[in-house]
Amino acid sequence: MKNKAFVITIIVSVVIIIAVIAYSNLSSRETKSFAIIMTSDLQSQIAPFDMKIDGEKVNVGGMARIASAARKAREGADYYTFLSSGDDLMAPLFNVFAGVPEMTTMTRAGYMGATPGNHEFDRGADAYAEAIKSAGFQIISANMDFDNEYLDRRIRDSYVWAPGEFNIHVFGLMTPDFERLTKGAGVSINRDFIKVAKEQVA
Repeated sequence: MKNKAFVITIIVSVVIIIAVIAYSNLSSRETKSFAIIMTSDLQSQIAPFDMKIDGEKVNVGGMARIASAARKAREGADYYTFLSSGDDLMAPLFNVFAGVPEMTTMTRAGYMGATPGNHEFDRGADAYAEAIKSAGFQIISANMDFDNEYLDRRIRDSYVWAPGEFNIHVFGLMTPDFERLTKGAGVSINRDFIKVAKEQVA
C-alpha cells in the first residue's frame, strides 16, 4: 500500500535523523556504527514457507531467519534498533491462536518495538489488546487513540532508548486509511500524520 509505505519511510527517516543528531555530540574523531533493523508485513508468517522466484521454488521467511539476520546485524554494530513497522498479525494463524505465537517469537527474536498496522485490528481492538499481552517489547503509535483501556495504557506515542552516548527517539504512525482497511471500532486516528510527526521531532 502506498500510504503504508510512506508511513514506513517516515519512521525510518526519523530514526536516522535522530541518530545523526545524536552522533553530533560525540567526538569528531570518534566513529560509531548504528544498525537499523526493521521488518514489515510479517503477516503471521513465523514459519518458513515455499514460494516461486523466477520460476524456481525457494524456501523463505520464518522468524528463525529474521532472528538470525538481526543477530548478525547487531554483532556488526556499536548500536542498533530492531523494530517492526506493523501488519505482524493476520488470519488464519491470528484467528486460531490469538496472536500469541507471533508476539512470543518476536519477543524471543529480540524486537525492541513495533507499531501496529491495520491488520492488527482485523479482529477488533479487544483482540489486539489480548495479543500484545504476549509482547515483551514496546508498542508505539503517535496518532492513535483507543476506547480499550489496556491499549490506551500499553501503546505509547513514542519510546526513547538510551544505549550510550545518545538517545534514540522512535515513534510510529498509522495510515490515515485505517478505518477503510479494517475494523476500526473503538479506535480513532489523527489523519494529519505529518503534523503528528512534526510534533514528535519538535
